[in-house]
Amino acid sequence: MTKRRRLRALGVVAPAVITVLVMTTLVQDRSTLSATPDVVGAGETRCLPTGGLDSVAELDTFAREVRGNPEFQGGDVGASAALQDDRTLFVFGDTLRGPDFDGQKFVRNSMLVFTEACAAAVLPADHGAVIPDRPDGVGYWPMSVSVVEHPGYDLVGVAAQRVRNNAASNEDVFSFDILGPSVAIFRVARGGTPQLIDVLDQGPDVVDPERPIWGAAAAVSGDWVYLYGTARPDVSGIFGFSLHVARVHLDDVLDRQQWRYWDGERWVAGEDDADVLIPAQGGVSQTLSVFEQEGRWYALSKRDEVLG
Repeated sequence: MTKRRRLRALGVVAPAVITVLVMTTLVQDRSTLSATPDVVGAGETRCLPTGGLDSVAELDTFAREVRGNPEFQGGDVGASAALQDDRTLFVFGDTLRGPDFDGQKFVRNSMLVFTEACAAAVLPADHGAVIPDRPDGVGYWPMSVSVVEHPGYDLVGVAAQRVRNNAASNEDVFSFDILGPSVAIFRVARGGTPQLIDVLDQGPDVVDPERPIWGAAAAVSGDWVYLYGTARPDVSGIFGFSLHVARVHLDDVLDRQQWRYWDGERWVAGEDDADVLIPAQGGVSQTLSVFEQEGRWYALSKRDEVLG
């Protein structure tokens, strides 16, 4: 296995398990997905030369040079997954485009597809966000991405948060409300352009930052899936998120009645009893990575979110 392929494998060690199972359910319910036509007007931009991406120095070089490209000048998050055709797909949150770009200059999400030599920005027909905003202006911030492989194409699920501008605090760096989770489904033919199939909002729009957003990170151990949630108390001067954990059997992941929450001593049925693994003061980012290595579990995150 080459170094590059090892890096790609690491990018999908902890997939968004809920997204995978939602995708599987959709495939079972929509047998015609394999015949879904390409979305008219969706296409990738010109090649952005990447050179190598196997070292920090090469990544830094690419990050500097890509800023000269009008289609993509920088984005938040950067979750990734490997496709069956040896390409790598990245999704980003808030994304800046150049002043001469023919379309929206700022979007809530975007997508790049990497080959060995190029990165191509994926643009919808209206040159807006790759997961379009709702008619009421609510947009989508990606949290994680995962892939279900099918003969000749991949189904790519993007777990996202619904986000709405907070008109009462437009001058504040935190002038937005998180309303709940969503899943966007893309179909990617081998060598082809990702095509958006559907966006599914999960649950009603509710603003409650003190309740954990489950699925901010996920990990699988045996037949259990561990779903990590992040929450922020409504306290001035705290910028990090607290970390909590729930678990459920893989077959029951879509049945919230089967979820169990760690209360510090045992697994319990009440979500409100979920204990704090890491406190919000000096805490984790809203989304993060959790993984097991040599019998120990690690949370990998920037401390104190945007101010860390």
